[in-house]
Formats: sequence, C-alpha cells, structure tokens
Amino acid sequence: MKKLFLILLLTFNVLTITKSQTFDLGGSQNDAGRGLLLLGSNTYLLNASTKSFGEGQEDILLVKMFWGNTIFAKTYGTANKNEFLRNIIKTADGGYAGVGTSGSGSTEEDLLFVKWKPNLDLDFAKLYGTNTTLERGFDLLEKPDGSIILGGSTTHGMGARDVYLLNIDATGTVLWSNVFGTTLDNSCFDMEFAANGNIMITGTYYNTKPKKPEILFAEIDATNGNLITAKLIVGNEEDHARTLVKTPTNEWYVVGHTTSFGAGGFDVFIAKLNSSGYII
Repeated sequence: MKKLFLILLLTFNVLTITKSQTFDLGGSQNDAGRGLLLLGSNTYLLNASTKSFGEGQEDILLVKMFWGNTIFAKTYGTANKNEFLRNIIKTADGGYAGVGTSGSGSTEEDLLFVKWKPNLDLDFAKLYGTNTTLERGFDLLEKPDGSIILGGSTTHGMGARDVYLLNIDATGTVLWSNVFGTTLDNSCFDMEFAANGNIMITGTYYNTKPKKPEILFAEIDATNGNLITAKLIVGNEEDHARTLVKTPTNEWYVVGHTTSFGAGGFDVFIAKLNSSGYII
C-alpha cells in the first residue's frame, strides 16, 4: 500500500532572542495569542483572548500594532461567557470578520461570528446554535459575492459531533447550512476555495473506530453546502488534520499530526494530494 504520510525529521537549532526582538501584551490573568493577520508592511492585527481585560471571563482581544508598538486594542465579550476567535480575515468591504466559540461551559457552546467595521468598531455579532446542542467555529472564508462561509462542528447531527457548515450574508442571515458526519466525532478545522469555486475542507473524521480518527478531505458545493466528494486518509492509529494549503498548481497539502507513523507518540505529518484528493 502506498505510504500515506511524509514524515519530517527535523533538526532544531537553538536561537537566543533578546527582549528587543519580542513583543508581549497582557495583564495579571491568562492572556493568549491565537493568530496574526498581516495588514501591511510591519502592521498587524493580533487575534488574542484575554481574562485580564474586558467582561471578566475569557474575551476576544484585537490589537492593531506596528511591530513592537500598539496602535490600539479593543475587547469584545459578554458577562459570564467565554468568547474567543479561532480565525480572523480582512473582508472586501475593508472590515474584518472572525469565527470562534461562545459558551459558559461544557454544556453550552455556540458558534460565534463577529464582524467589525474598517476602524474596528463592532458591526455585529451573532451566535449559531441551539439550547440543547454544542457548536464550535474553526474557520471562515469570504465568497466573491461578499457572503461568508463558516466551518466548525455541532452535536446537532448523527452523533457526538459532526461537520457544520454555514453560508451567511452581510447581515449574518443564514443562506444555507449543512451537517454531515457519523455517529462518532467529526469536525471541520480548515477550509480553502478550489479552482472551480467550491470549498475544500479538512478535519478529523471518526468513521468506525472511536479512538482512531481519520483525516477528512472533502469538496463542498459552495452554492448550497452539499457534499460532492469525500476522501479519508487512514492509518492504523490516530491521524489528525489541522491545516489545508493550496498550491499554485491546484494541489493540496494537509498538515497535522499522527501516531500511525513516525518515532512514537504524536509526530508531524504532511500529505500532498492532487486536485481529486489522491495522495501524490
């Protein structure tokens, strides 16, 4: 059988850094960086979460900065809930959008979408979910028509968690939504547009073995959210995907971690796929 993964053997050099080469931001409680969006030459928008500032629980913290210097910082949150974003993008209207999770514990989670104006004033925020299910948001894409694709997971489906996809318009109204999976846990972690305009997703898919997840690579119809094709990358143990990268030649790299191959425990893997989802 064709080997599924390219295992990387890495040689690490120890780098010594000085205070002038780093930038830290935070208060007396737990604060964490979650992503960085490049806005221009040495100008960034930091996506972070904070318990030091805001409403008291975990809140969203956006920091616009010129490297080493904060231009301004803003928080978003509500009392008695934890809110954080897993990804942010710059939208065609000059504003910003983010997707993540809002909840008060393991029994209450909703997919959270937040839209900001170009000056980072809040435009609106919306939750997607129900009182009896758990939803999480992991990634988002903006379509050419200005609507937004949201990807994540929900317990409102066949089993524990299922892949959850939504298309919302500029006001947050749902244009379509779709759920697919098995009776076990499944999630969409990353998405990219294919050359034909459809959506390619990757994530974790539990097919028949509860403790042995497989890697999902699927094509979704961008007009209605219907599943077109799905491929599973399967090893003998645990295989997880977290990141999907498209090449200029319409091939794909899936990046994650595995216990099926490597030196023991979890190891890094990269799988290269052609446009049809077959390993090259």
